[in-house]
Formats: sequence, C-alpha cells, structure tokens
Amino acid sequence: MNRSNVRSKLNVEQLRSFSIYNFLILFSELERVVKDEFARSLRNIDKERYSKISFYIGGIKSNNTYLDYVEKGLMKPLVKYSEKKIRNGFTFNNIVKFDRSEKVIPKFNFTVKSLTRKMVEYEFHDCCIKFIRMRNKLAHEINCAVFKEECYIEQLNSTYIQIKCLPFLENIDISNIDQGCEAILTNCIFIKSIINTLNREA
Repeated sequence: MNRSNVRSKLNVEQLRSFSIYNFLILFSELERVVKDEFARSLRNIDKERYSKISFYIGGIKSNNTYLDYVEKGLMKPLVKYSEKKIRNGFTFNNIVKFDRSEKVIPKFNFTVKSLTRKMVEYEFHDCCIKFIRMRNKLAHEINCAVFKEECYIEQLNSTYIQIKCLPFLENIDISNIDQGCEAILTNCIFIKSIINTLNREA
C-alpha cells in the first residue's frame, strides 16, 4: 500500500470533517441570531401579520401526530394558545421565508456583496435558504463531494479561502481540499459575514 496516498486521503477526510463541523457551528449561531431577532420583532409587528404568524403556527402544531403504543393509535397533542409557542413556533426556515414574503423585520433587509464579482450582491433571505439547503444535504449525505448551486452562494478556490482567514483555518493547509469542501468553507465565510452584520445592527 502506498502510504503517501493513504496519508493524503486521510488529510482530505480530516479537512472535510473539520469544515463540516465548523459550518454547523456557524450555521447554529446564525440560526440563533435570526430566531432571537424574530422573537424581539414580534413586539412591533402589526396585528394583521401577527395574526398570520399565529395562524401558521397553529396549523403547523395542529398537524403534529404521534404514535401511542399503549392505545395503539395515532394521537394529536392538545394545542393551547401560548405566547411562547408563537415566539418559538417558527423554524429558521419558516422565519426566513415568512420575512422574505412579508418584510416584517427591518434588520433582515440587507444584501451581501459578492466576493468574486463587482456590483453583484446577494439578498439576505436567499443566502439563508442556501445555507439551510446545504445543512439539510449534509444531514443526509455527509460525504457529499459536490453541491448543486442551490446550496452555496459562490464557490471560492482554496487560495482565496485561505486569504479570507477564517479563524478555525489558521495554520491549516487547505490546498488539497475538494470542490465540496470549497463550497462548505465559502458558505462559512458568508455566514460569518452575515452574523457580523446582524450583530452590528443590534
């Protein structure tokens, strides 16, 4: 067995695992920031849109069923009105898509500049949807080597990614990463930028 080939393969696998791990950390942080801002913004949302949110969450919760092994049947939980349920009832995906449609959270009304093309900007909601798609893809295919464009904003090469100096890549050589890893790390760069923007607006 060629030991150099084995070592190279292990390095690629380690970089992939490391990249996925840090992507998920950043994704979770973005999710938390977005959910917190959504909860804060509910205080200022007009009655019509608040009613929509309540209606949607009520519908989502009322469709939940579970299997009761003792009664041998499908059961529906009792859904009671709760301010906490309204604040926490929307997923990250729900919040992003609702706000993209209704434009109720001013803080989410911004764009992110392209890292490779002048005069190109990406809308906040569209970026988040791509991050969510990548997270969902990784949840089912953790060894995915290539992502479709619907999962990432841009795909930078390893040299550019290294220049952007993500803290967790400090002193790590990423010259041998594959295309899938490039897409993951590029999304990490954009997520970090978006988190910084949201925190600055706080």
